Amino acid sequence: CTVLGHIFSIFLKFKGGKGIATSAGAIIAIAPYSLLLALVFWFIVFKVSGYVSLASILAGIVIPFLALGSNSLKLHDTPITNTSLFILFIIAILVTVKHKTNIKRLREGTEPSFKKKTENDK
Repeated sequence: CTVLGHIFSIFLKFKGGKGIATSAGAIIAIAPYSLLLALVFWFIVFKVSGYVSLASILAGIVIPFLALGSNSLKLHDTPITNTSLFILFIIAILVTVKHKTNIKRLREGTEPSFKKKTENDK
């Protein structure tokens, strides 16, 4: 509900953020190890690509799969429930959908990047 409230705020006429930070806050309670691994994954994607949006989208998508894996490896004291896994998949879908303009810009090559341009890229 917190993630939905952030993404579709009633105070902003059902427009809001993309849900990344709020999702991370919710996920830390559900699957802390998965979130930690996703942050490492985010950092690697960001360093390689230079795109915050791409790193955020991919990290959001990978979290439910990391949670499934952490359940298999029994990393958590209490296994992540099927309901929590379902919520993680819903969050991954919401985060991806909310980044549709970023995805469009990534495809068009117009998404802002933090990667330094070389002489050949100009």
